[in-house]
Amino acid sequence: MHKKQLFAALLFLLPCFLPAQINPNNVTIVRDSFGVPHIYGHTDVETIYGFAWAQAEDDFETIQHRLCLGRGMMGKLLGKKGAKMDYVHYLMRVEDFVDDNYEKLISAEGKAHLQAFAQGLNDYAAKNPKEVLLKGIFPIKPQDLEKGYCMTYCFMLGLDKQLKRVYGGFLDDNPDFAKKKESFSLLEGILDKEFVGSNAFAFQKKKMLDAKTTLVCNPHQPLEGLFSFYEVHLVSDEGLNMLGAAFPGTYSILMGTNEQLGWAHTTNECDFIDIYQLTINSLNENQYKFDGKWENLEVRKPTLKLKLKGIPISKKKEALWSKYGATVRTKEGVFAIRLAANQTMGFIEEWFQMDKAHNYEEFMKVLSSQRLCNQHIVYADNQDNIFFLNNGLFPKRNPNYNWKGVLPGDTSATLWTEYLPISDLPFVKNPESGYLFNTNNTSFHTTDHAENLKSEQFLHTMGLKEIDNPRGTRAGELLAKTDKIDMETIKQIKYDTHFPDSIVWTIDLQGFKRLDGNKYPDIADAISLVKCWNHCGNLENKEVTVFMLAWDYLYYNWVDKYALTAGTVLSEACYVESLRHAQKYLIKHFGTIEVPLQKIQFHIRGKKQLAMDGLPELLRQGKSMPYKHGIRRMTVGETYIAFIQYGQNGLEYQSVVPYGTSNKPNNIHYTDQMELYVGKQTKKVSISKDIFTDKKYSSYQPK
Repeated sequence: MHKKQLFAALLFLLPCFLPAQINPNNVTIVRDSFGVPHIYGHTDVETIYGFAWAQAEDDFETIQHRLCLGRGMMGKLLGKKGAKMDYVHYLMRVEDFVDDNYEKLISAEGKAHLQAFAQGLNDYAAKNPKEVLLKGIFPIKPQDLEKGYCMTYCFMLGLDKQLKRVYGGFLDDNPDFAKKKESFSLLEGILDKEFVGSNAFAFQKKKMLDAKTTLVCNPHQPLEGLFSFYEVHLVSDEGLNMLGAAFPGTYSILMGTNEQLGWAHTTNECDFIDIYQLTINSLNENQYKFDGKWENLEVRKPTLKLKLKGIPISKKKEALWSKYGATVRTKEGVFAIRLAANQTMGFIEEWFQMDKAHNYEEFMKVLSSQRLCNQHIVYADNQDNIFFLNNGLFPKRNPNYNWKGVLPGDTSATLWTEYLPISDLPFVKNPESGYLFNTNNTSFHTTDHAENLKSEQFLHTMGLKEIDNPRGTRAGELLAKTDKIDMETIKQIKYDTHFPDSIVWTIDLQGFKRLDGNKYPDIADAISLVKCWNHCGNLENKEVTVFMLAWDYLYYNWVDKYALTAGTVLSEACYVESLRHAQKYLIKHFGTIEVPLQKIQFHIRGKKQLAMDGLPELLRQGKSMPYKHGIRRMTVGETYIAFIQYGQNGLEYQSVVPYGTSNKPNNIHYTDQMELYVGKQTKKVSISKDIFTDKKYSSYQPK
């Protein structure tokens, strides 16, 4: 064949080997009265393309942050803080893992979904170049999305906390925090994952006065950024009809409901990450002992690129690798960190398959693929099934070692390579009580006491949480008081602002109440207020304001917040200093220490400023940070609230998000849900396909 003929033939055949380009005319986006996007495509990939476009319209900036996170470009975007995140990217070798295993670990269907989402983002970037944050981000490949997902899951497992422990020198059982609190702080202030958690509830018909199976989704995450939630409705002619919430930059819904079933997630605080101390050869710092032999550390020095005051800077930093995985050299020694998130992928693909499951059996079949590295699941469906599962990739570990501490990094006996099957994980289905809940508390308190699981039923190497938290204790108290329950009562429980009488927390908070005002006359009034506090966090409460400020100061300045155990007792001086700080702060900004919560804590965006209740470990969870003029702005809390019911007339769904659908200040949906959110109200969102022909809503194609 002539060369020109051969070349022409290859050009003709080339489209056969490339993913088909999606025609935007086949995609419909409908925006309802709150701007929630309802996206329809004939095929799943068309819907996913539209999902990418709608997300980009509302929050293109955060999507780009996730892409940069997965590609080691955060330094160029955020400067010095971003460069730290890039170092973690290189340390965990996410890019290598995805490039080497993408073809093997992602199904053909999953690849098509990733390609569709990538095309949607690329097309949006091409049409809106002024919104692109950095040169070189676009065009993206499907693998770039997967790299961002892997990095995200590393942090969801708590990698940032464990790196803080390693670099900060907090690995011993009783660290001297006062001496070490100025130590290297990796990712501090970037991810803002303090006090993240979640609540979830499921009720069977027999528990409900209206005989409707009920599910409550209530994740607690940062209100903005990578770990916030975006509400959406996805529909296709291939069996997809899912309504719920996703992280910006993901192509599937992570929790919510389809017409048959739904689920909520809460973070399970189990032992998913192991830290090993390596024995280093005194004659060669790049060799470590393993099973009696010296092995070579793989040494790389990636170049971290960042901008400081507009000036490009490059800096090399050592990133090591051992048989255990990512390895770092510190003043205390050489330590390796092992976790599942940089050894597997397909997380978002599994969530998409969960979106498309139509019954309990199909849903469990998807879960059995075991790609999700963690997260509790609280489930309900229209056949009146409910269940709780402490889900995740729990390593098969040698029971002869203490997996809660630092492990010896010199033996294959501590090198796990497999995970426990889903059948070995804590699971409760359709309890006689008719209800299940989880508040990031123990798996051994999920329903009525008589039906709870027992810790001795499970391997101690799993590191399952065995204590309750204040939200779990309070939820259990409130639910135990009810024989039958209605939606109004469910909402009262979910929005409850009382701590239980016996506060089980990571720090012994009774230390404040044990203080003697006669011994400390300068803070006697503050001590008196705290002692009178009724454990309530309502807006009119003055005592809780002193407690909140003292607790906040205590948490950030006097304890290693990454290695606390339940009921940690601190010195009296810690409590005293924290109350002095609270008193000084209130007098400086308000002229008195008797300041109700509604005068200091606000939900703020743009020009809107609304007084808001909520504290860490209340069922009405919330965390505020200093803003300006003494007031505090909510930064972490209830990022997606949904009340879902399955009854004879089909699905009923009501929800609210903290601000609105859009994160663009000039958009009408930037703040239009704030009053509902603060006022403990919801909006109704339709899962009906009829919405795509409803003339009262705006409808358009993504182009």
